[in-house]
Formats: sequence, C-alpha cells, structure tokens
Amino acid sequence: MSDSLNKTPISEDLLISFANPDVLNKLSESNQKVVIENVLNNKSRDGGLMGKLFGNKKENASMNIAFVICLLLAVIGSVSMWCGHERWDVIIPAIMTAVGYMFGVGVKSN
Repeated sequence: MSDSLNKTPISEDLLISFANPDVLNKLSESNQKVVIENVLNNKSRDGGLMGKLFGNKKENASMNIAFVICLLLAVIGSVSMWCGHERWDVIIPAIMTAVGYMFGVGVKSN
C-alpha cells in the first residue's frame, strides 16, 4: 500500500515545502529519498526543449509562441522587403492576428 502512495504525483508546492533544508533534515531517510526522487521526476517532465523555450504553463506558452511568430513574421517581412518582394499585405494581418490573440486571451477563472 505504501508503494502506491509513492507513485502518485506530488504537487510542486508541496515538493518545494519539503525541499526546504530545515524540513528535509527532519524527515526520515526513506522519506528524504522519496522527496528527492519526486523533485528529480518533476524536473525531467519540464517539457523538453519546447518547455524550456516557451514555458510549461499553457497560458504563458501560447503567448510566448504567438510572440515568436510575430518576431519571425517581422523578420521575414523585412528580409523580403530588402530583397525587393513586398509581402506586407500578407504579413501584417498575420502579425495583427497574433497580437490580437496575445492581448485578447484572458486568464480563465475556476
């Protein structure tokens, strides 16, 4: 029965409170190992490269991705203008759509 308890995911806030050195030193050695293993497991589930680039929270990641798309479209527009091919009539609406999404998205309340 204690094995099934160790396999359930632990919230990050709880892990942070247990990872405090004062609290961690008061735990038994087996509980210290469980806390350390869960901290390592949570770190390994950070979303890989995409999680490191854009963040793990859904709200922040979507806004960060929209911002990167705006930057890339601006660079593409600048390069195409420099090459003599005006593409702003296509790029500006895409940038405005992404900016509208970034400012229009709201935090959902429970």
